[in-house]
Amino acid sequence: MEELRKIWTRTLSLLLAFTLMLVSLAAPVQAASPASAPYSPELAAFLEQDWAPEGYITPANGHETLRQSEFAELLNDAADAAGTDLRFLTLSDQDTVKRETAAAILDQAVDVPYIGRNVFTDIPQSGPDASSIGTVVTSGLMKGVSGHRFGYGKPLSRSEAAVVAYRLYLYLQPFNPVEATIADIQTAMTAGRLTAEQLVELYLDRIERYDKQGPKLNSIIRINDKALEIARALDEERAKTGPRGPLHGIPVIVKDNFDTADIPTTGGSLALKDSIPPDDAFQVKKLKEAGAIILAKANLHEFAFGYTTVSSAGGQTLNPYDPTRVPGGSSGGTGLPWPQAWAPSAWAPIPAVPSACRLLLTAWSAFGRRSACRAGTALCRWRLRRIRAVRSHGRWRTPQPFWTRRSVTTRRT
Repeated sequence: MEELRKIWTRTLSLLLAFTLMLVSLAAPVQAASPASAPYSPELAAFLEQDWAPEGYITPANGHETLRQSEFAELLNDAADAAGTDLRFLTLSDQDTVKRETAAAILDQAVDVPYIGRNVFTDIPQSGPDASSIGTVVTSGLMKGVSGHRFGYGKPLSRSEAAVVAYRLYLYLQPFNPVEATIADIQTAMTAGRLTAEQLVELYLDRIERYDKQGPKLNSIIRINDKALEIARALDEERAKTGPRGPLHGIPVIVKDNFDTADIPTTGGSLALKDSIPPDDAFQVKKLKEAGAIILAKANLHEFAFGYTTVSSAGGQTLNPYDPTRVPGGSSGGTGLPWPQAWAPSAWAPIPAVPSACRLLLTAWSAFGRRSACRAGTALCRWRLRRIRAVRSHGRWRTPQPFWTRRSVTTRRT
């Protein structure tokens, strides 16, 4: 009897589960209406702006079309709120704004350095709107209705116009270099919001205000006098052929024991204040080939022999979070640029100690392609000359990584 009861219980459970599944599949699906659909994050952000016209968007009218004059007025409100004097004008007497017309209106004030390949299949390649659409899509002000369709010929809805106006408001904001990542900078450069020359000027201004004046953190030994000239050349290259890669036009600060053929490499010593290496370090060469700009050389503990970052060439570098304390070392000067927005990237052979002093996350390697000696540092040039001058049993001695060396202090038992 017990076995029979278990079989019946199992059978009824299966039948009940199957019945519930059929009921759920047969239930009608309620389609979300425009009135009940929630706002997108960008549309919700638009509605929170003080400059957004009151009653412009309601749950009932978001899908409706709008006139060219309304669209131009909305864009002008966004431009005024962003603090610019831009004015957008209607382009024709056509009442309804189509998506390609909206792109042409935006193109009056948007300029991108390089328009990428068109991926939309519904845009006439030889048509008059192809350039305007490419500009606004590259700038990020408008997107396609799908990955391969722009929505050519479709009217622009009020909700779409509000999102475009909010994007324009953000687009016209001055670029803030504080905590900006390399990806953020490249996005701004691609969209036409920023040039490499403007970025270098922003960083040089911050170095002057906070490193040389104000708190005088004293993390920079020398500025590259040709940084602005290099930035202008890279901007022209981007406009002609596009960026070389993710480092195109990105300012970089390197520790002053990385060899730079166009800037003196002192190692922090006054004795080498005018010493210019014959060529670039391996990493510096690769950075330049990728389009990076060597903006400045950072202070270090003299010849990297210490942990307080004080040198005869650069003096004492201060900890930005507590000027009464040292920043760590020997790469203390290299640890300041990113937190204090001197540059989006700073390079040192082994920046572990200053990173720990500022609670920063860094990645480094002391050997292989990122080896200090392969990188071409001032101290390693002297070391390698000494190594090559010593012979042992008719062979040149080769430096070995420390983990491959056998201990000479092990006692026999």
